[in-house]
Amino acid sequence: MHFTLAGLLQQLGAAAEAKEHYTRAASLDPQLTEAHFQLGLQLKAEGRFADALPCFDRILQISPSDDRSRTQRLHVLAELNDWRWIQEYADCRRLLGLRGSGCDPSVLMLMEDNPDLLRARAQAYAGDAFPVIEPQTAPPVRQRPARLRIGYFFAGSDGDAIAIRHAAMLAAHDSTRFEIHAYATGSRLSATTTAELSQTVSCFRQLGGTAGQEAAVAVKADRLDIAVDVSGYTNGSLNHLLSGRLAPLHLAWPSYPGTMGTAAFDYLIGDHTVCPPGSERYHNEHLLRLPASHLAVTPAPAAAAGSPDRAGCGLPESGFVFCNFAAGSRITPSEFDIWMRLLSGAKDSVLWLQDNGAHAVSNLRRAAATRGIDPDRLIFAPPAPPAEHQARLPLADLFLDTFTVNSRSAAQSALAARLPVLTLPGQQFAARTVASLLQAAGLPELIAAGTEDYEAKAAGLAQDPEAGKALKHRLQYAVLPDPARLAQQAEQAYDAAYDRYLQGSAPEHLPLA
Repeated sequence: MHFTLAGLLQQLGAAAEAKEHYTRAASLDPQLTEAHFQLGLQLKAEGRFADALPCFDRILQISPSDDRSRTQRLHVLAELNDWRWIQEYADCRRLLGLRGSGCDPSVLMLMEDNPDLLRARAQAYAGDAFPVIEPQTAPPVRQRPARLRIGYFFAGSDGDAIAIRHAAMLAAHDSTRFEIHAYATGSRLSATTTAELSQTVSCFRQLGGTAGQEAAVAVKADRLDIAVDVSGYTNGSLNHLLSGRLAPLHLAWPSYPGTMGTAAFDYLIGDHTVCPPGSERYHNEHLLRLPASHLAVTPAPAAAAGSPDRAGCGLPESGFVFCNFAAGSRITPSEFDIWMRLLSGAKDSVLWLQDNGAHAVSNLRRAAATRGIDPDRLIFAPPAPPAEHQARLPLADLFLDTFTVNSRSAAQSALAARLPVLTLPGQQFAARTVASLLQAAGLPELIAAGTEDYEAKAAGLAQDPEAGKALKHRLQYAVLPDPARLAQQAEQAYDAAYDRYLQGSAPEHLPLA
C-alpha cells in the first residue's frame, strides 16, 4: 500500500510525501527493491548522496546484477568524490546498460568519454522509454504558416533550472514569425518559474505528472508545428509524451548533452564544435548544426554595493586562484592530478571549489594530501544564491574545466562574470560544450589541444600575472553568445527543418551558415 501510494504521490509532484511512503515501504519489506530504488533516487534529487548510497547497496546485496542500481551507486560515489567508482566501473563496463533494463545515460556519460558506447546505452534506455513511436505524417499543406508554433517541453526534477536557463532565449523569439508554447511535465515547476514562463510565452501549460493520454490530447489541440524537448534524460527524466507524434517535427535540445537514442526525435540541435564532422554516427537524430554555439551566456547582473572580497570568501589576499564550481561527479583523478601539479608549481596559489558536502570535501582534501599538497590550499565555497555566487566569481583568476563531462553551467556563469575558462575538448558532445562557448566568443586560445597543453596554459597564466590581467581585460570586451543571438539561430534551424518537411523531404543533417 505504501509503495503504491508513493508512486501516485510522485506522479502528482508531491516529492516529500512520496519519499515518506517509499521509506515506510522499504522498512516494512526490506526485499522490495523498487522501494529502495525510488527512495535512493529521491535522496539523490535532494543532494543527500551519502544517504542514498545504502539504498542502492541494499538492492545490489539482493540482486548483484541489477545494472540500474549499479549505475546509481557509481553516480553517488562519483558525487562524493569517492574514486572507488573508477575500478568498480571498469569491472562492469562491458555490459553495463546493455542488458536487461536500460540505465540512465545522463549518469553513464560521466563514466567515460566514449560516444559510440553512449549511443548504444542510450538506445537500450530509449527502448524502454519509447516502446512505440508514432511515425511522422505527410504535410497537409505546402506553405509555411505565418507564425510557426514551437512547443518547448520541460520535464523532471530539474525542470525549474532548465526552464530558467532557457527563459531569456524564449523571450527573445521573433513573435511576428513564431508562436511560442511551453509545457511542464513531471514534478511541478515553482510558482516563480511558472509566472515567468506565463509572461514570456504565448501559452504555458502545466501538464499532469503522468503525461498520459489527456496531456497528449491537450498538446495536440494546440496544433504545434515543432515540438522541442529541452530536458532529455537529465537526471533520468523521461518525457514519454514525445513517443507520440505531438507535431510534424520533434527536436531534442540537449540539456542532456547527447543523443536520445531513439527515432522519436527527428533532429538534435548542436553546433559545429560539439558535433564536428564525423560525429554523425554518435547520434540517432539528424544534426541541426547552429552557426555559433548552441548555448548562451546570460549577462551577469550589475554588481551590488559591497561586493565580496577575497578575505570574505576565505581566499588569500595575494596568490593565483584557480577554481572550478562543478558538481563532484565531474571531477576525476584525470583533472585533479593536473590541478595538484599546478598548485605545486605556483607558489601561494589555491584551488577554489564548490562545497559539495562534508563527504566530498573530506575525500578531496585527502586526495590532495596524498599528492603532496597541503589540503588547506583547497578552499571550499559554501552554496550561495545565483546572484551572490555570480558576484564572487571575479575574485578567481582562472576557471579550470573538467574533461569527460564539461562544467557547462558553471563555465557559463564564469564567462558571464568575465572570468577566463580553460577547457580541453574530448570526443562526446558533453565533453565539448565549453569549447563551443569559447569558440563562439572568439577565445580559441583557451581551448587546449591535449592534457599537456591544458596544464601548460594554466601554469603559464599562473606564472605571468600580466598575461592573466590582459586576458581578463580582453574578456571584458569579448562578444559572448547571448540569448537573443541564440534565439535567432534556433529560428533559422526551425525554418530549415520545417522547409524540408513541407517539401516532403526526409530529415537530414543540416549545417547552418
